[in-house]
Amino acid sequence: MTLATWLTLAALSWTAPADWDHFQTLSETAHAIAAEVQDPSEAALLMSIATTESGGFDPKVDTCEKRGDHGRARSVLQVWPIWDVPGEDVCKDRRAAVRAAMRAIAWSRRLCGRGPYQLAGYTSGSCGREPRAGWYLRRARVWTKGHPFHPETPALCRADGCQAVDA
Repeated sequence: MTLATWLTLAALSWTAPADWDHFQTLSETAHAIAAEVQDPSEAALLMSIATTESGGFDPKVDTCEKRGDHGRARSVLQVWPIWDVPGEDVCKDRRAAVRAAMRAIAWSRRLCGRGPYQLAGYTSGSCGREPRAGWYLRRARVWTKGHPFHPETPALCRADGCQAVDA
């Protein structure tokens, strides 16, 4: 199973895409995260953030037609311009959005430490007991612990769900 497939399964366990366009945004986000992040736990964290911040993987959030935080937060990861990598456009390049989100997470961890609210800087701009910060982290950790990533395990997916199969 690829990391992108594993991330797609995680997001589908957390949300139900409203339609095909939302599912396509979910899948493309999983591929962008997998292309930029090699650590499954960090990749799951980004997918956890995107699942909620994207409005259920709304394509209009993905392309920045819809924005959060009074127009400042952009893309499915809701990054602010201060986290952009110079010369990259998070509204046109999901991988650029992932890189910007990784910068925001690193800043938040430096500011808030590595405890349960380490993402508070990312989610609210300051450290403290910010509920979403803890929720994103817990959701990713529960998924990673309950569904360890094994790249050599193929998956069989049908309408009733996915399961690992012997190669």
